Amino acid sequence: MTAVARTAGAGALPLPLDRRTVAGALGAAVVLGLLGAVLGPLVAVGVLALGIVAGAAYRPVVATYVYLGTVPLIAGIERGTLIPLLRPNEALFALLFGGAVLGGYLRYLQGARLSWRLHALDVPLAWFAVLATVWPLVSLLLRGEAVQQVHLVAVLPMLKLAALYVLVRCTVTDDASLLRCLRLVVWSGAVLALIAVLQTLQVGPVLALLGTFWAPDGSTADLAERGSATLASPIATGDYIIISLVLVVCCGARGLLGHRERLLLGFVLGAGVLAAGQFSTWISAVVAVVLLAWRFPELRRRSLRFLPLAPVAMLVGAPALIGRLEGFGDGFGVPRSWLGRWDNLYNIYLPHLDGLRLLVGVSPDPTLPAPETWRDFIYLESGYLQFLWIGGVPLLLGFLWLTVTVFRSAAPFTADRTPVGACAAAIVVVWWFVVVLSVIDPHLTLRGTGELLFLLLAVIGARAHPAVAHRVVPGEATRRALDVVVATVGLLVLAVPLLAIAVAIRLTSAGPALYKQLRVGLDGKPFTMYKFRTMRRGAGDEALRDLIARELAGEDTTNGGSTKLAAPQVTGLGALLRRTSVDELPQLLNVLGGTMSLVGPRPCLEWEARLFPAEFADRFTVRPGLTGLWQVSGRSTKGTLDMLRFDLQYVRARGFWSDVDILLRTVLIVLRGDGAR
Repeated sequence: MTAVARTAGAGALPLPLDRRTVAGALGAAVVLGLLGAVLGPLVAVGVLALGIVAGAAYRPVVATYVYLGTVPLIAGIERGTLIPLLRPNEALFALLFGGAVLGGYLRYLQGARLSWRLHALDVPLAWFAVLATVWPLVSLLLRGEAVQQVHLVAVLPMLKLAALYVLVRCTVTDDASLLRCLRLVVWSGAVLALIAVLQTLQVGPVLALLGTFWAPDGSTADLAERGSATLASPIATGDYIIISLVLVVCCGARGLLGHRERLLLGFVLGAGVLAAGQFSTWISAVVAVVLLAWRFPELRRRSLRFLPLAPVAMLVGAPALIGRLEGFGDGFGVPRSWLGRWDNLYNIYLPHLDGLRLLVGVSPDPTLPAPETWRDFIYLESGYLQFLWIGGVPLLLGFLWLTVTVFRSAAPFTADRTPVGACAAAIVVVWWFVVVLSVIDPHLTLRGTGELLFLLLAVIGARAHPAVAHRVVPGEATRRALDVVVATVGLLVLAVPLLAIAVAIRLTSAGPALYKQLRVGLDGKPFTMYKFRTMRRGAGDEALRDLIARELAGEDTTNGGSTKLAAPQVTGLGALLRRTSVDELPQLLNVLGGTMSLVGPRPCLEWEARLFPAEFADRFTVRPGLTGLWQVSGRSTKGTLDMLRFDLQYVRARGFWSDVDILLRTVLIVLRGDGAR
């Protein structure tokens, strides 16, 4: 296959858009029309299929162009509507991929060298693909259940995306071909957005066209409410538009798109974001804006050029937005669809995820027959639960490993002013909103979304460090992935309670709600740690310094079963926060930022580190933790020397499952209040 990559840009004949090319395309269309009229449509379809295979074999990169350009237009046609068992885009991809493989094989016979250089992203991606396709089928067999046709069909999307990764890796080998791919994506995304806008404006011909093959779940009743467009799904349409818009911003900031081109694309795609009528789309838009402004400061000034278009785009996309917001005023406080989603998860899906099935998965197919008569199926509307449903804990851990590797692989290229740099910046932003929004919806393999994600992954994967030079250790990668996901989900779930606590702290005592302090982290480097403030301002630490020095000298400082000092400066609310360990929750920000981990040694102060004996230096070879072996072994009932011994014991025997054990024990200890003061 890699021979395809080497010949796509150099060995094959060029394909300029000249008169001969146009004439050839028109001639092929005429021939197909005549064959269809004279010999029947099946013959014409057969000739078309052969032509697709031949074209992909002759010029493999065209296979990538054709597929990316057609995905948003045909991926929403349901399986079995035009082709038995397959969606039209799946059948088209099979022909294109088969043609590219054929072209690679023919070049191999002619002496071309075949090679695949393994890169850092390939290994976790391959494991994730295996865990999402092969493992669920094996799990069924191990549990004595038969593998049925519906199970095989359910793994097709992931197989297609893995093959797309290979196709892009092998054919898109230079900046020129990559820029063509990006332009195909953003312009096809603009077409999708325009259809969504016209749909929500209830333009008759557009609704009639969508009603033929692209009605969501086969029903035309909801076509006018939200912008499902030709992906036949508001979620998929919203994702595709958002990713296209992020690519426009990242390419525009690097001068890869013309001024008028990016303004037109920004206007249409911006209107499409609202027209999708999907809350997850609007959340992802907020996430994208925040991340672009935070991670890439140079984009802030450039993005101001799009502001004049915002009011017009909002006006065009307003009907869908207004319609969705009206759902909050029907007496339930939230849209009815949210109540139905929760009912499906709590009463239908969660009871299946028990014991062994939580560990190994339930089924490759996350759809279930509906218990009511007014619908045929129900869908699992949570990305992380879908991982557990399909492949159990192994698949969820595979996603976590992949997540960490994606961020690591993209980081070195985000500053490049090339198409690769645009893709690297885009995948960082887009993957973050996948991580966040997978709490409420599956996004990774969603039609259209999956194709764009795996396109970006392939671009970065081809240019990431070789796996030999940048080996990703599964245990470390999985641990960091667990940190990222748990911290992200924790901050989202606890956002309102954390805000309430911060307000209560400000109201009950003078000073800021958050307390920032320099602590010593990995390799002895200082970092800023966050906690809720539990003491009055101006409190000194002389007594604490004396206590630590005496404990390190071997003195027993236990007082009433605890080694902690009774601090009169602690506020009433602060005492409660300390007793329940809630004051530590802002450290989830440190975990998310990478200066801390969920599990590890207690982060110490700089003056404490200078007092520690040299024999305990290994405690600084790992990230400090939000919790650790000391915390689950007595906390304040153990002195400083005991803490250091626990730290060394943890460092020397640490492992992923031991971390999970400590996390579970921490929850029980916090609930019981053991060792807290």
